[in-house]
Amino acid sequence: MITSIVGVEIEYCKGISKGCRNAISTYPEIISNLIDISKNSTWHQRFKIDENLPRKHQILKIGISACPNACAKSQIKDLGFILRSEIGYDESLCINCLECENACKENAISVTEKIVIQKHKCLGCLDCVRACTTGSIFSTQAFFEVLVGGRLGRHPKFATPILKIEPLKIYDFYRYFLGLFDKYPDIYNAKKIIDNLSYEEIEHGYIKK
Repeated sequence: MITSIVGVEIEYCKGISKGCRNAISTYPEIISNLIDISKNSTWHQRFKIDENLPRKHQILKIGISACPNACAKSQIKDLGFILRSEIGYDESLCINCLECENACKENAISVTEKIVIQKHKCLGCLDCVRACTTGSIFSTQAFFEVLVGGRLGRHPKFATPILKIEPLKIYDFYRYFLGLFDKYPDIYNAKKIIDNLSYEEIEHGYIKK
């Protein structure tokens, strides 16, 4: 699903707005709130100077996905958000049924005498949590992984993950991100502005804010 205003295009999966079986969580108000923030940004306002702008390649493209399957193609957007979850477990509830181990597509879980989760493999998709019948594995905290700089075209590349934020911090981060565009008032191309920003600058600037 796609919604847009002048200068900004947001693609999002149905899990964000309506829910789906793979969604980590659902936030139906996120899209309209991000559009409102976009309308109040100087990035949106600068295109009112010329009715022939923006061209498609100039707009800021955003992808918001409700799970690591990333149906909104967040990895190839200028700015991407992928909802994931931290996983916890209580071994006292485990009955060694192996349902969680069998459900994990990343081979991140093994169950022998105890539950072992390899965090470097875990994508935070919650397949294991859904499979567990005793509640021994559970979601502890949902978060958006923030990605920057993805694109298709002649020089395609995947977006770079730069930080994790609490789901409702997405508004604060988006305001901050659009504010960085004010440094380049004469550039009418979102990708060129992002190329002028270092990912460390984006991350550290937000953390210090």
